[in-house]
Amino acid sequence: MGRERGMSGVRGGGRGTIVYAGGFVLPSGNASAQRALENARLFRSLGYEVVLLGKLPDDAREATIDGLRCLSIRSPDGGRWRHYKDDAGSVIAAIEQIGVENVHSLIVYNYPAWPLTQLIAYGRRHGVPIVLELTEWYSWEGSSVLKNLRRIFESEYRMRMLAPLAGNLLCTSDWGTRRYRSANAMTLPWIIDETAPKWAAPPWPRSPGRRRFVYVGSPGAGLVKDYLHLAIAALARLARGGADFDFQVAGMTGADLLKVFPGLAADIEALGERITFHGRLPHDEALGLLKSADFSLFVRPDNRVSRFGFPTKVAEAFAAGVPTITTPTSDIPKYVRDGETGILLAGTDEASIAEGLARALALSDEALAAMKARCRTGYPFAPARFAESMRAFLERVRR
Repeated sequence: MGRERGMSGVRGGGRGTIVYAGGFVLPSGNASAQRALENARLFRSLGYEVVLLGKLPDDAREATIDGLRCLSIRSPDGGRWRHYKDDAGSVIAAIEQIGVENVHSLIVYNYPAWPLTQLIAYGRRHGVPIVLELTEWYSWEGSSVLKNLRRIFESEYRMRMLAPLAGNLLCTSDWGTRRYRSANAMTLPWIIDETAPKWAAPPWPRSPGRRRFVYVGSPGAGLVKDYLHLAIAALARLARGGADFDFQVAGMTGADLLKVFPGLAADIEALGERITFHGRLPHDEALGLLKSADFSLFVRPDNRVSRFGFPTKVAEAFAAGVPTITTPTSDIPKYVRDGETGILLAGTDEASIAEGLARALALSDEALAAMKARCRTGYPFAPARFAESMRAFLERVRR
């Protein structure tokens, strides 16, 4: 790559501040905000100062969240800037407010292509390493043609051109990291401190004697990201056969789903009181619902999008001590071991999903308790497990 290597971070003089920028709705408005805060705490534990740039409550210019200094990505110095998705001005202003000479690196999360191009050029001029955090490789989603064409063009440009140019990459799966062998690249799945206060949320009440499946998430534009429609069809198949269970859905209403999949009406009717839709929930309530589950359930196809990313749902389920039922995409099989910490589905079709769900219903109470215990033992997403590899990654960032 012909780039300078080996910045020593906190041991290299004044360059001890990591600037971390993205469309984070702080403190907990979206999944990216949850990831950013966890990652920022990890960087801080390694001795770095961290400044987060995101969307702050009430359009504040600056805030302190969990002891972290946070600046608004909209206008960190009070000036008037173009939207951060179209222009890098707000990020550059924040760097210069902190002082270029103090910045170890700039980490940008799934950043839009044009301002990212500006930031890479700025970083080269001023000796600031740019780290691309890449958790998604977008594809067609929803029905808007113009939105999808722009989204895909920007994604392809970022992944194929700008990522190698930056030379420093944080990916969420080994499949993604392997695509950039010549870069300084590291796999960092969704890390979660399971001892954080939010995990003290009590589990929701539930009826004894019934297995509870839970879906918590946002299935994206078109509501197809997690194949919830097929999961519901598979559950309805079991219900028609006399199976008894409880399926709780958070993140959308039944009306939302039926607008996109009107054919699901008969399946939802067949499920009757076995299914409950809660719509969008505050994060702490969603965690309480997850903690009440016997299994977290979602389904994804094996394609480039799913291989490149890593589901937040898996890490959150482990933190809650809940086994996962899902498909073996991305790095999921490293963590969800079939029959031990969850159930891996043979396919994404209705029959394969129903077969996996039937296995879950057939487990004895003792076998299920053992499966839950294995999720808690040796918790794999603790930030400390990634501390040394992250330290090495940050020490070899390229300018």
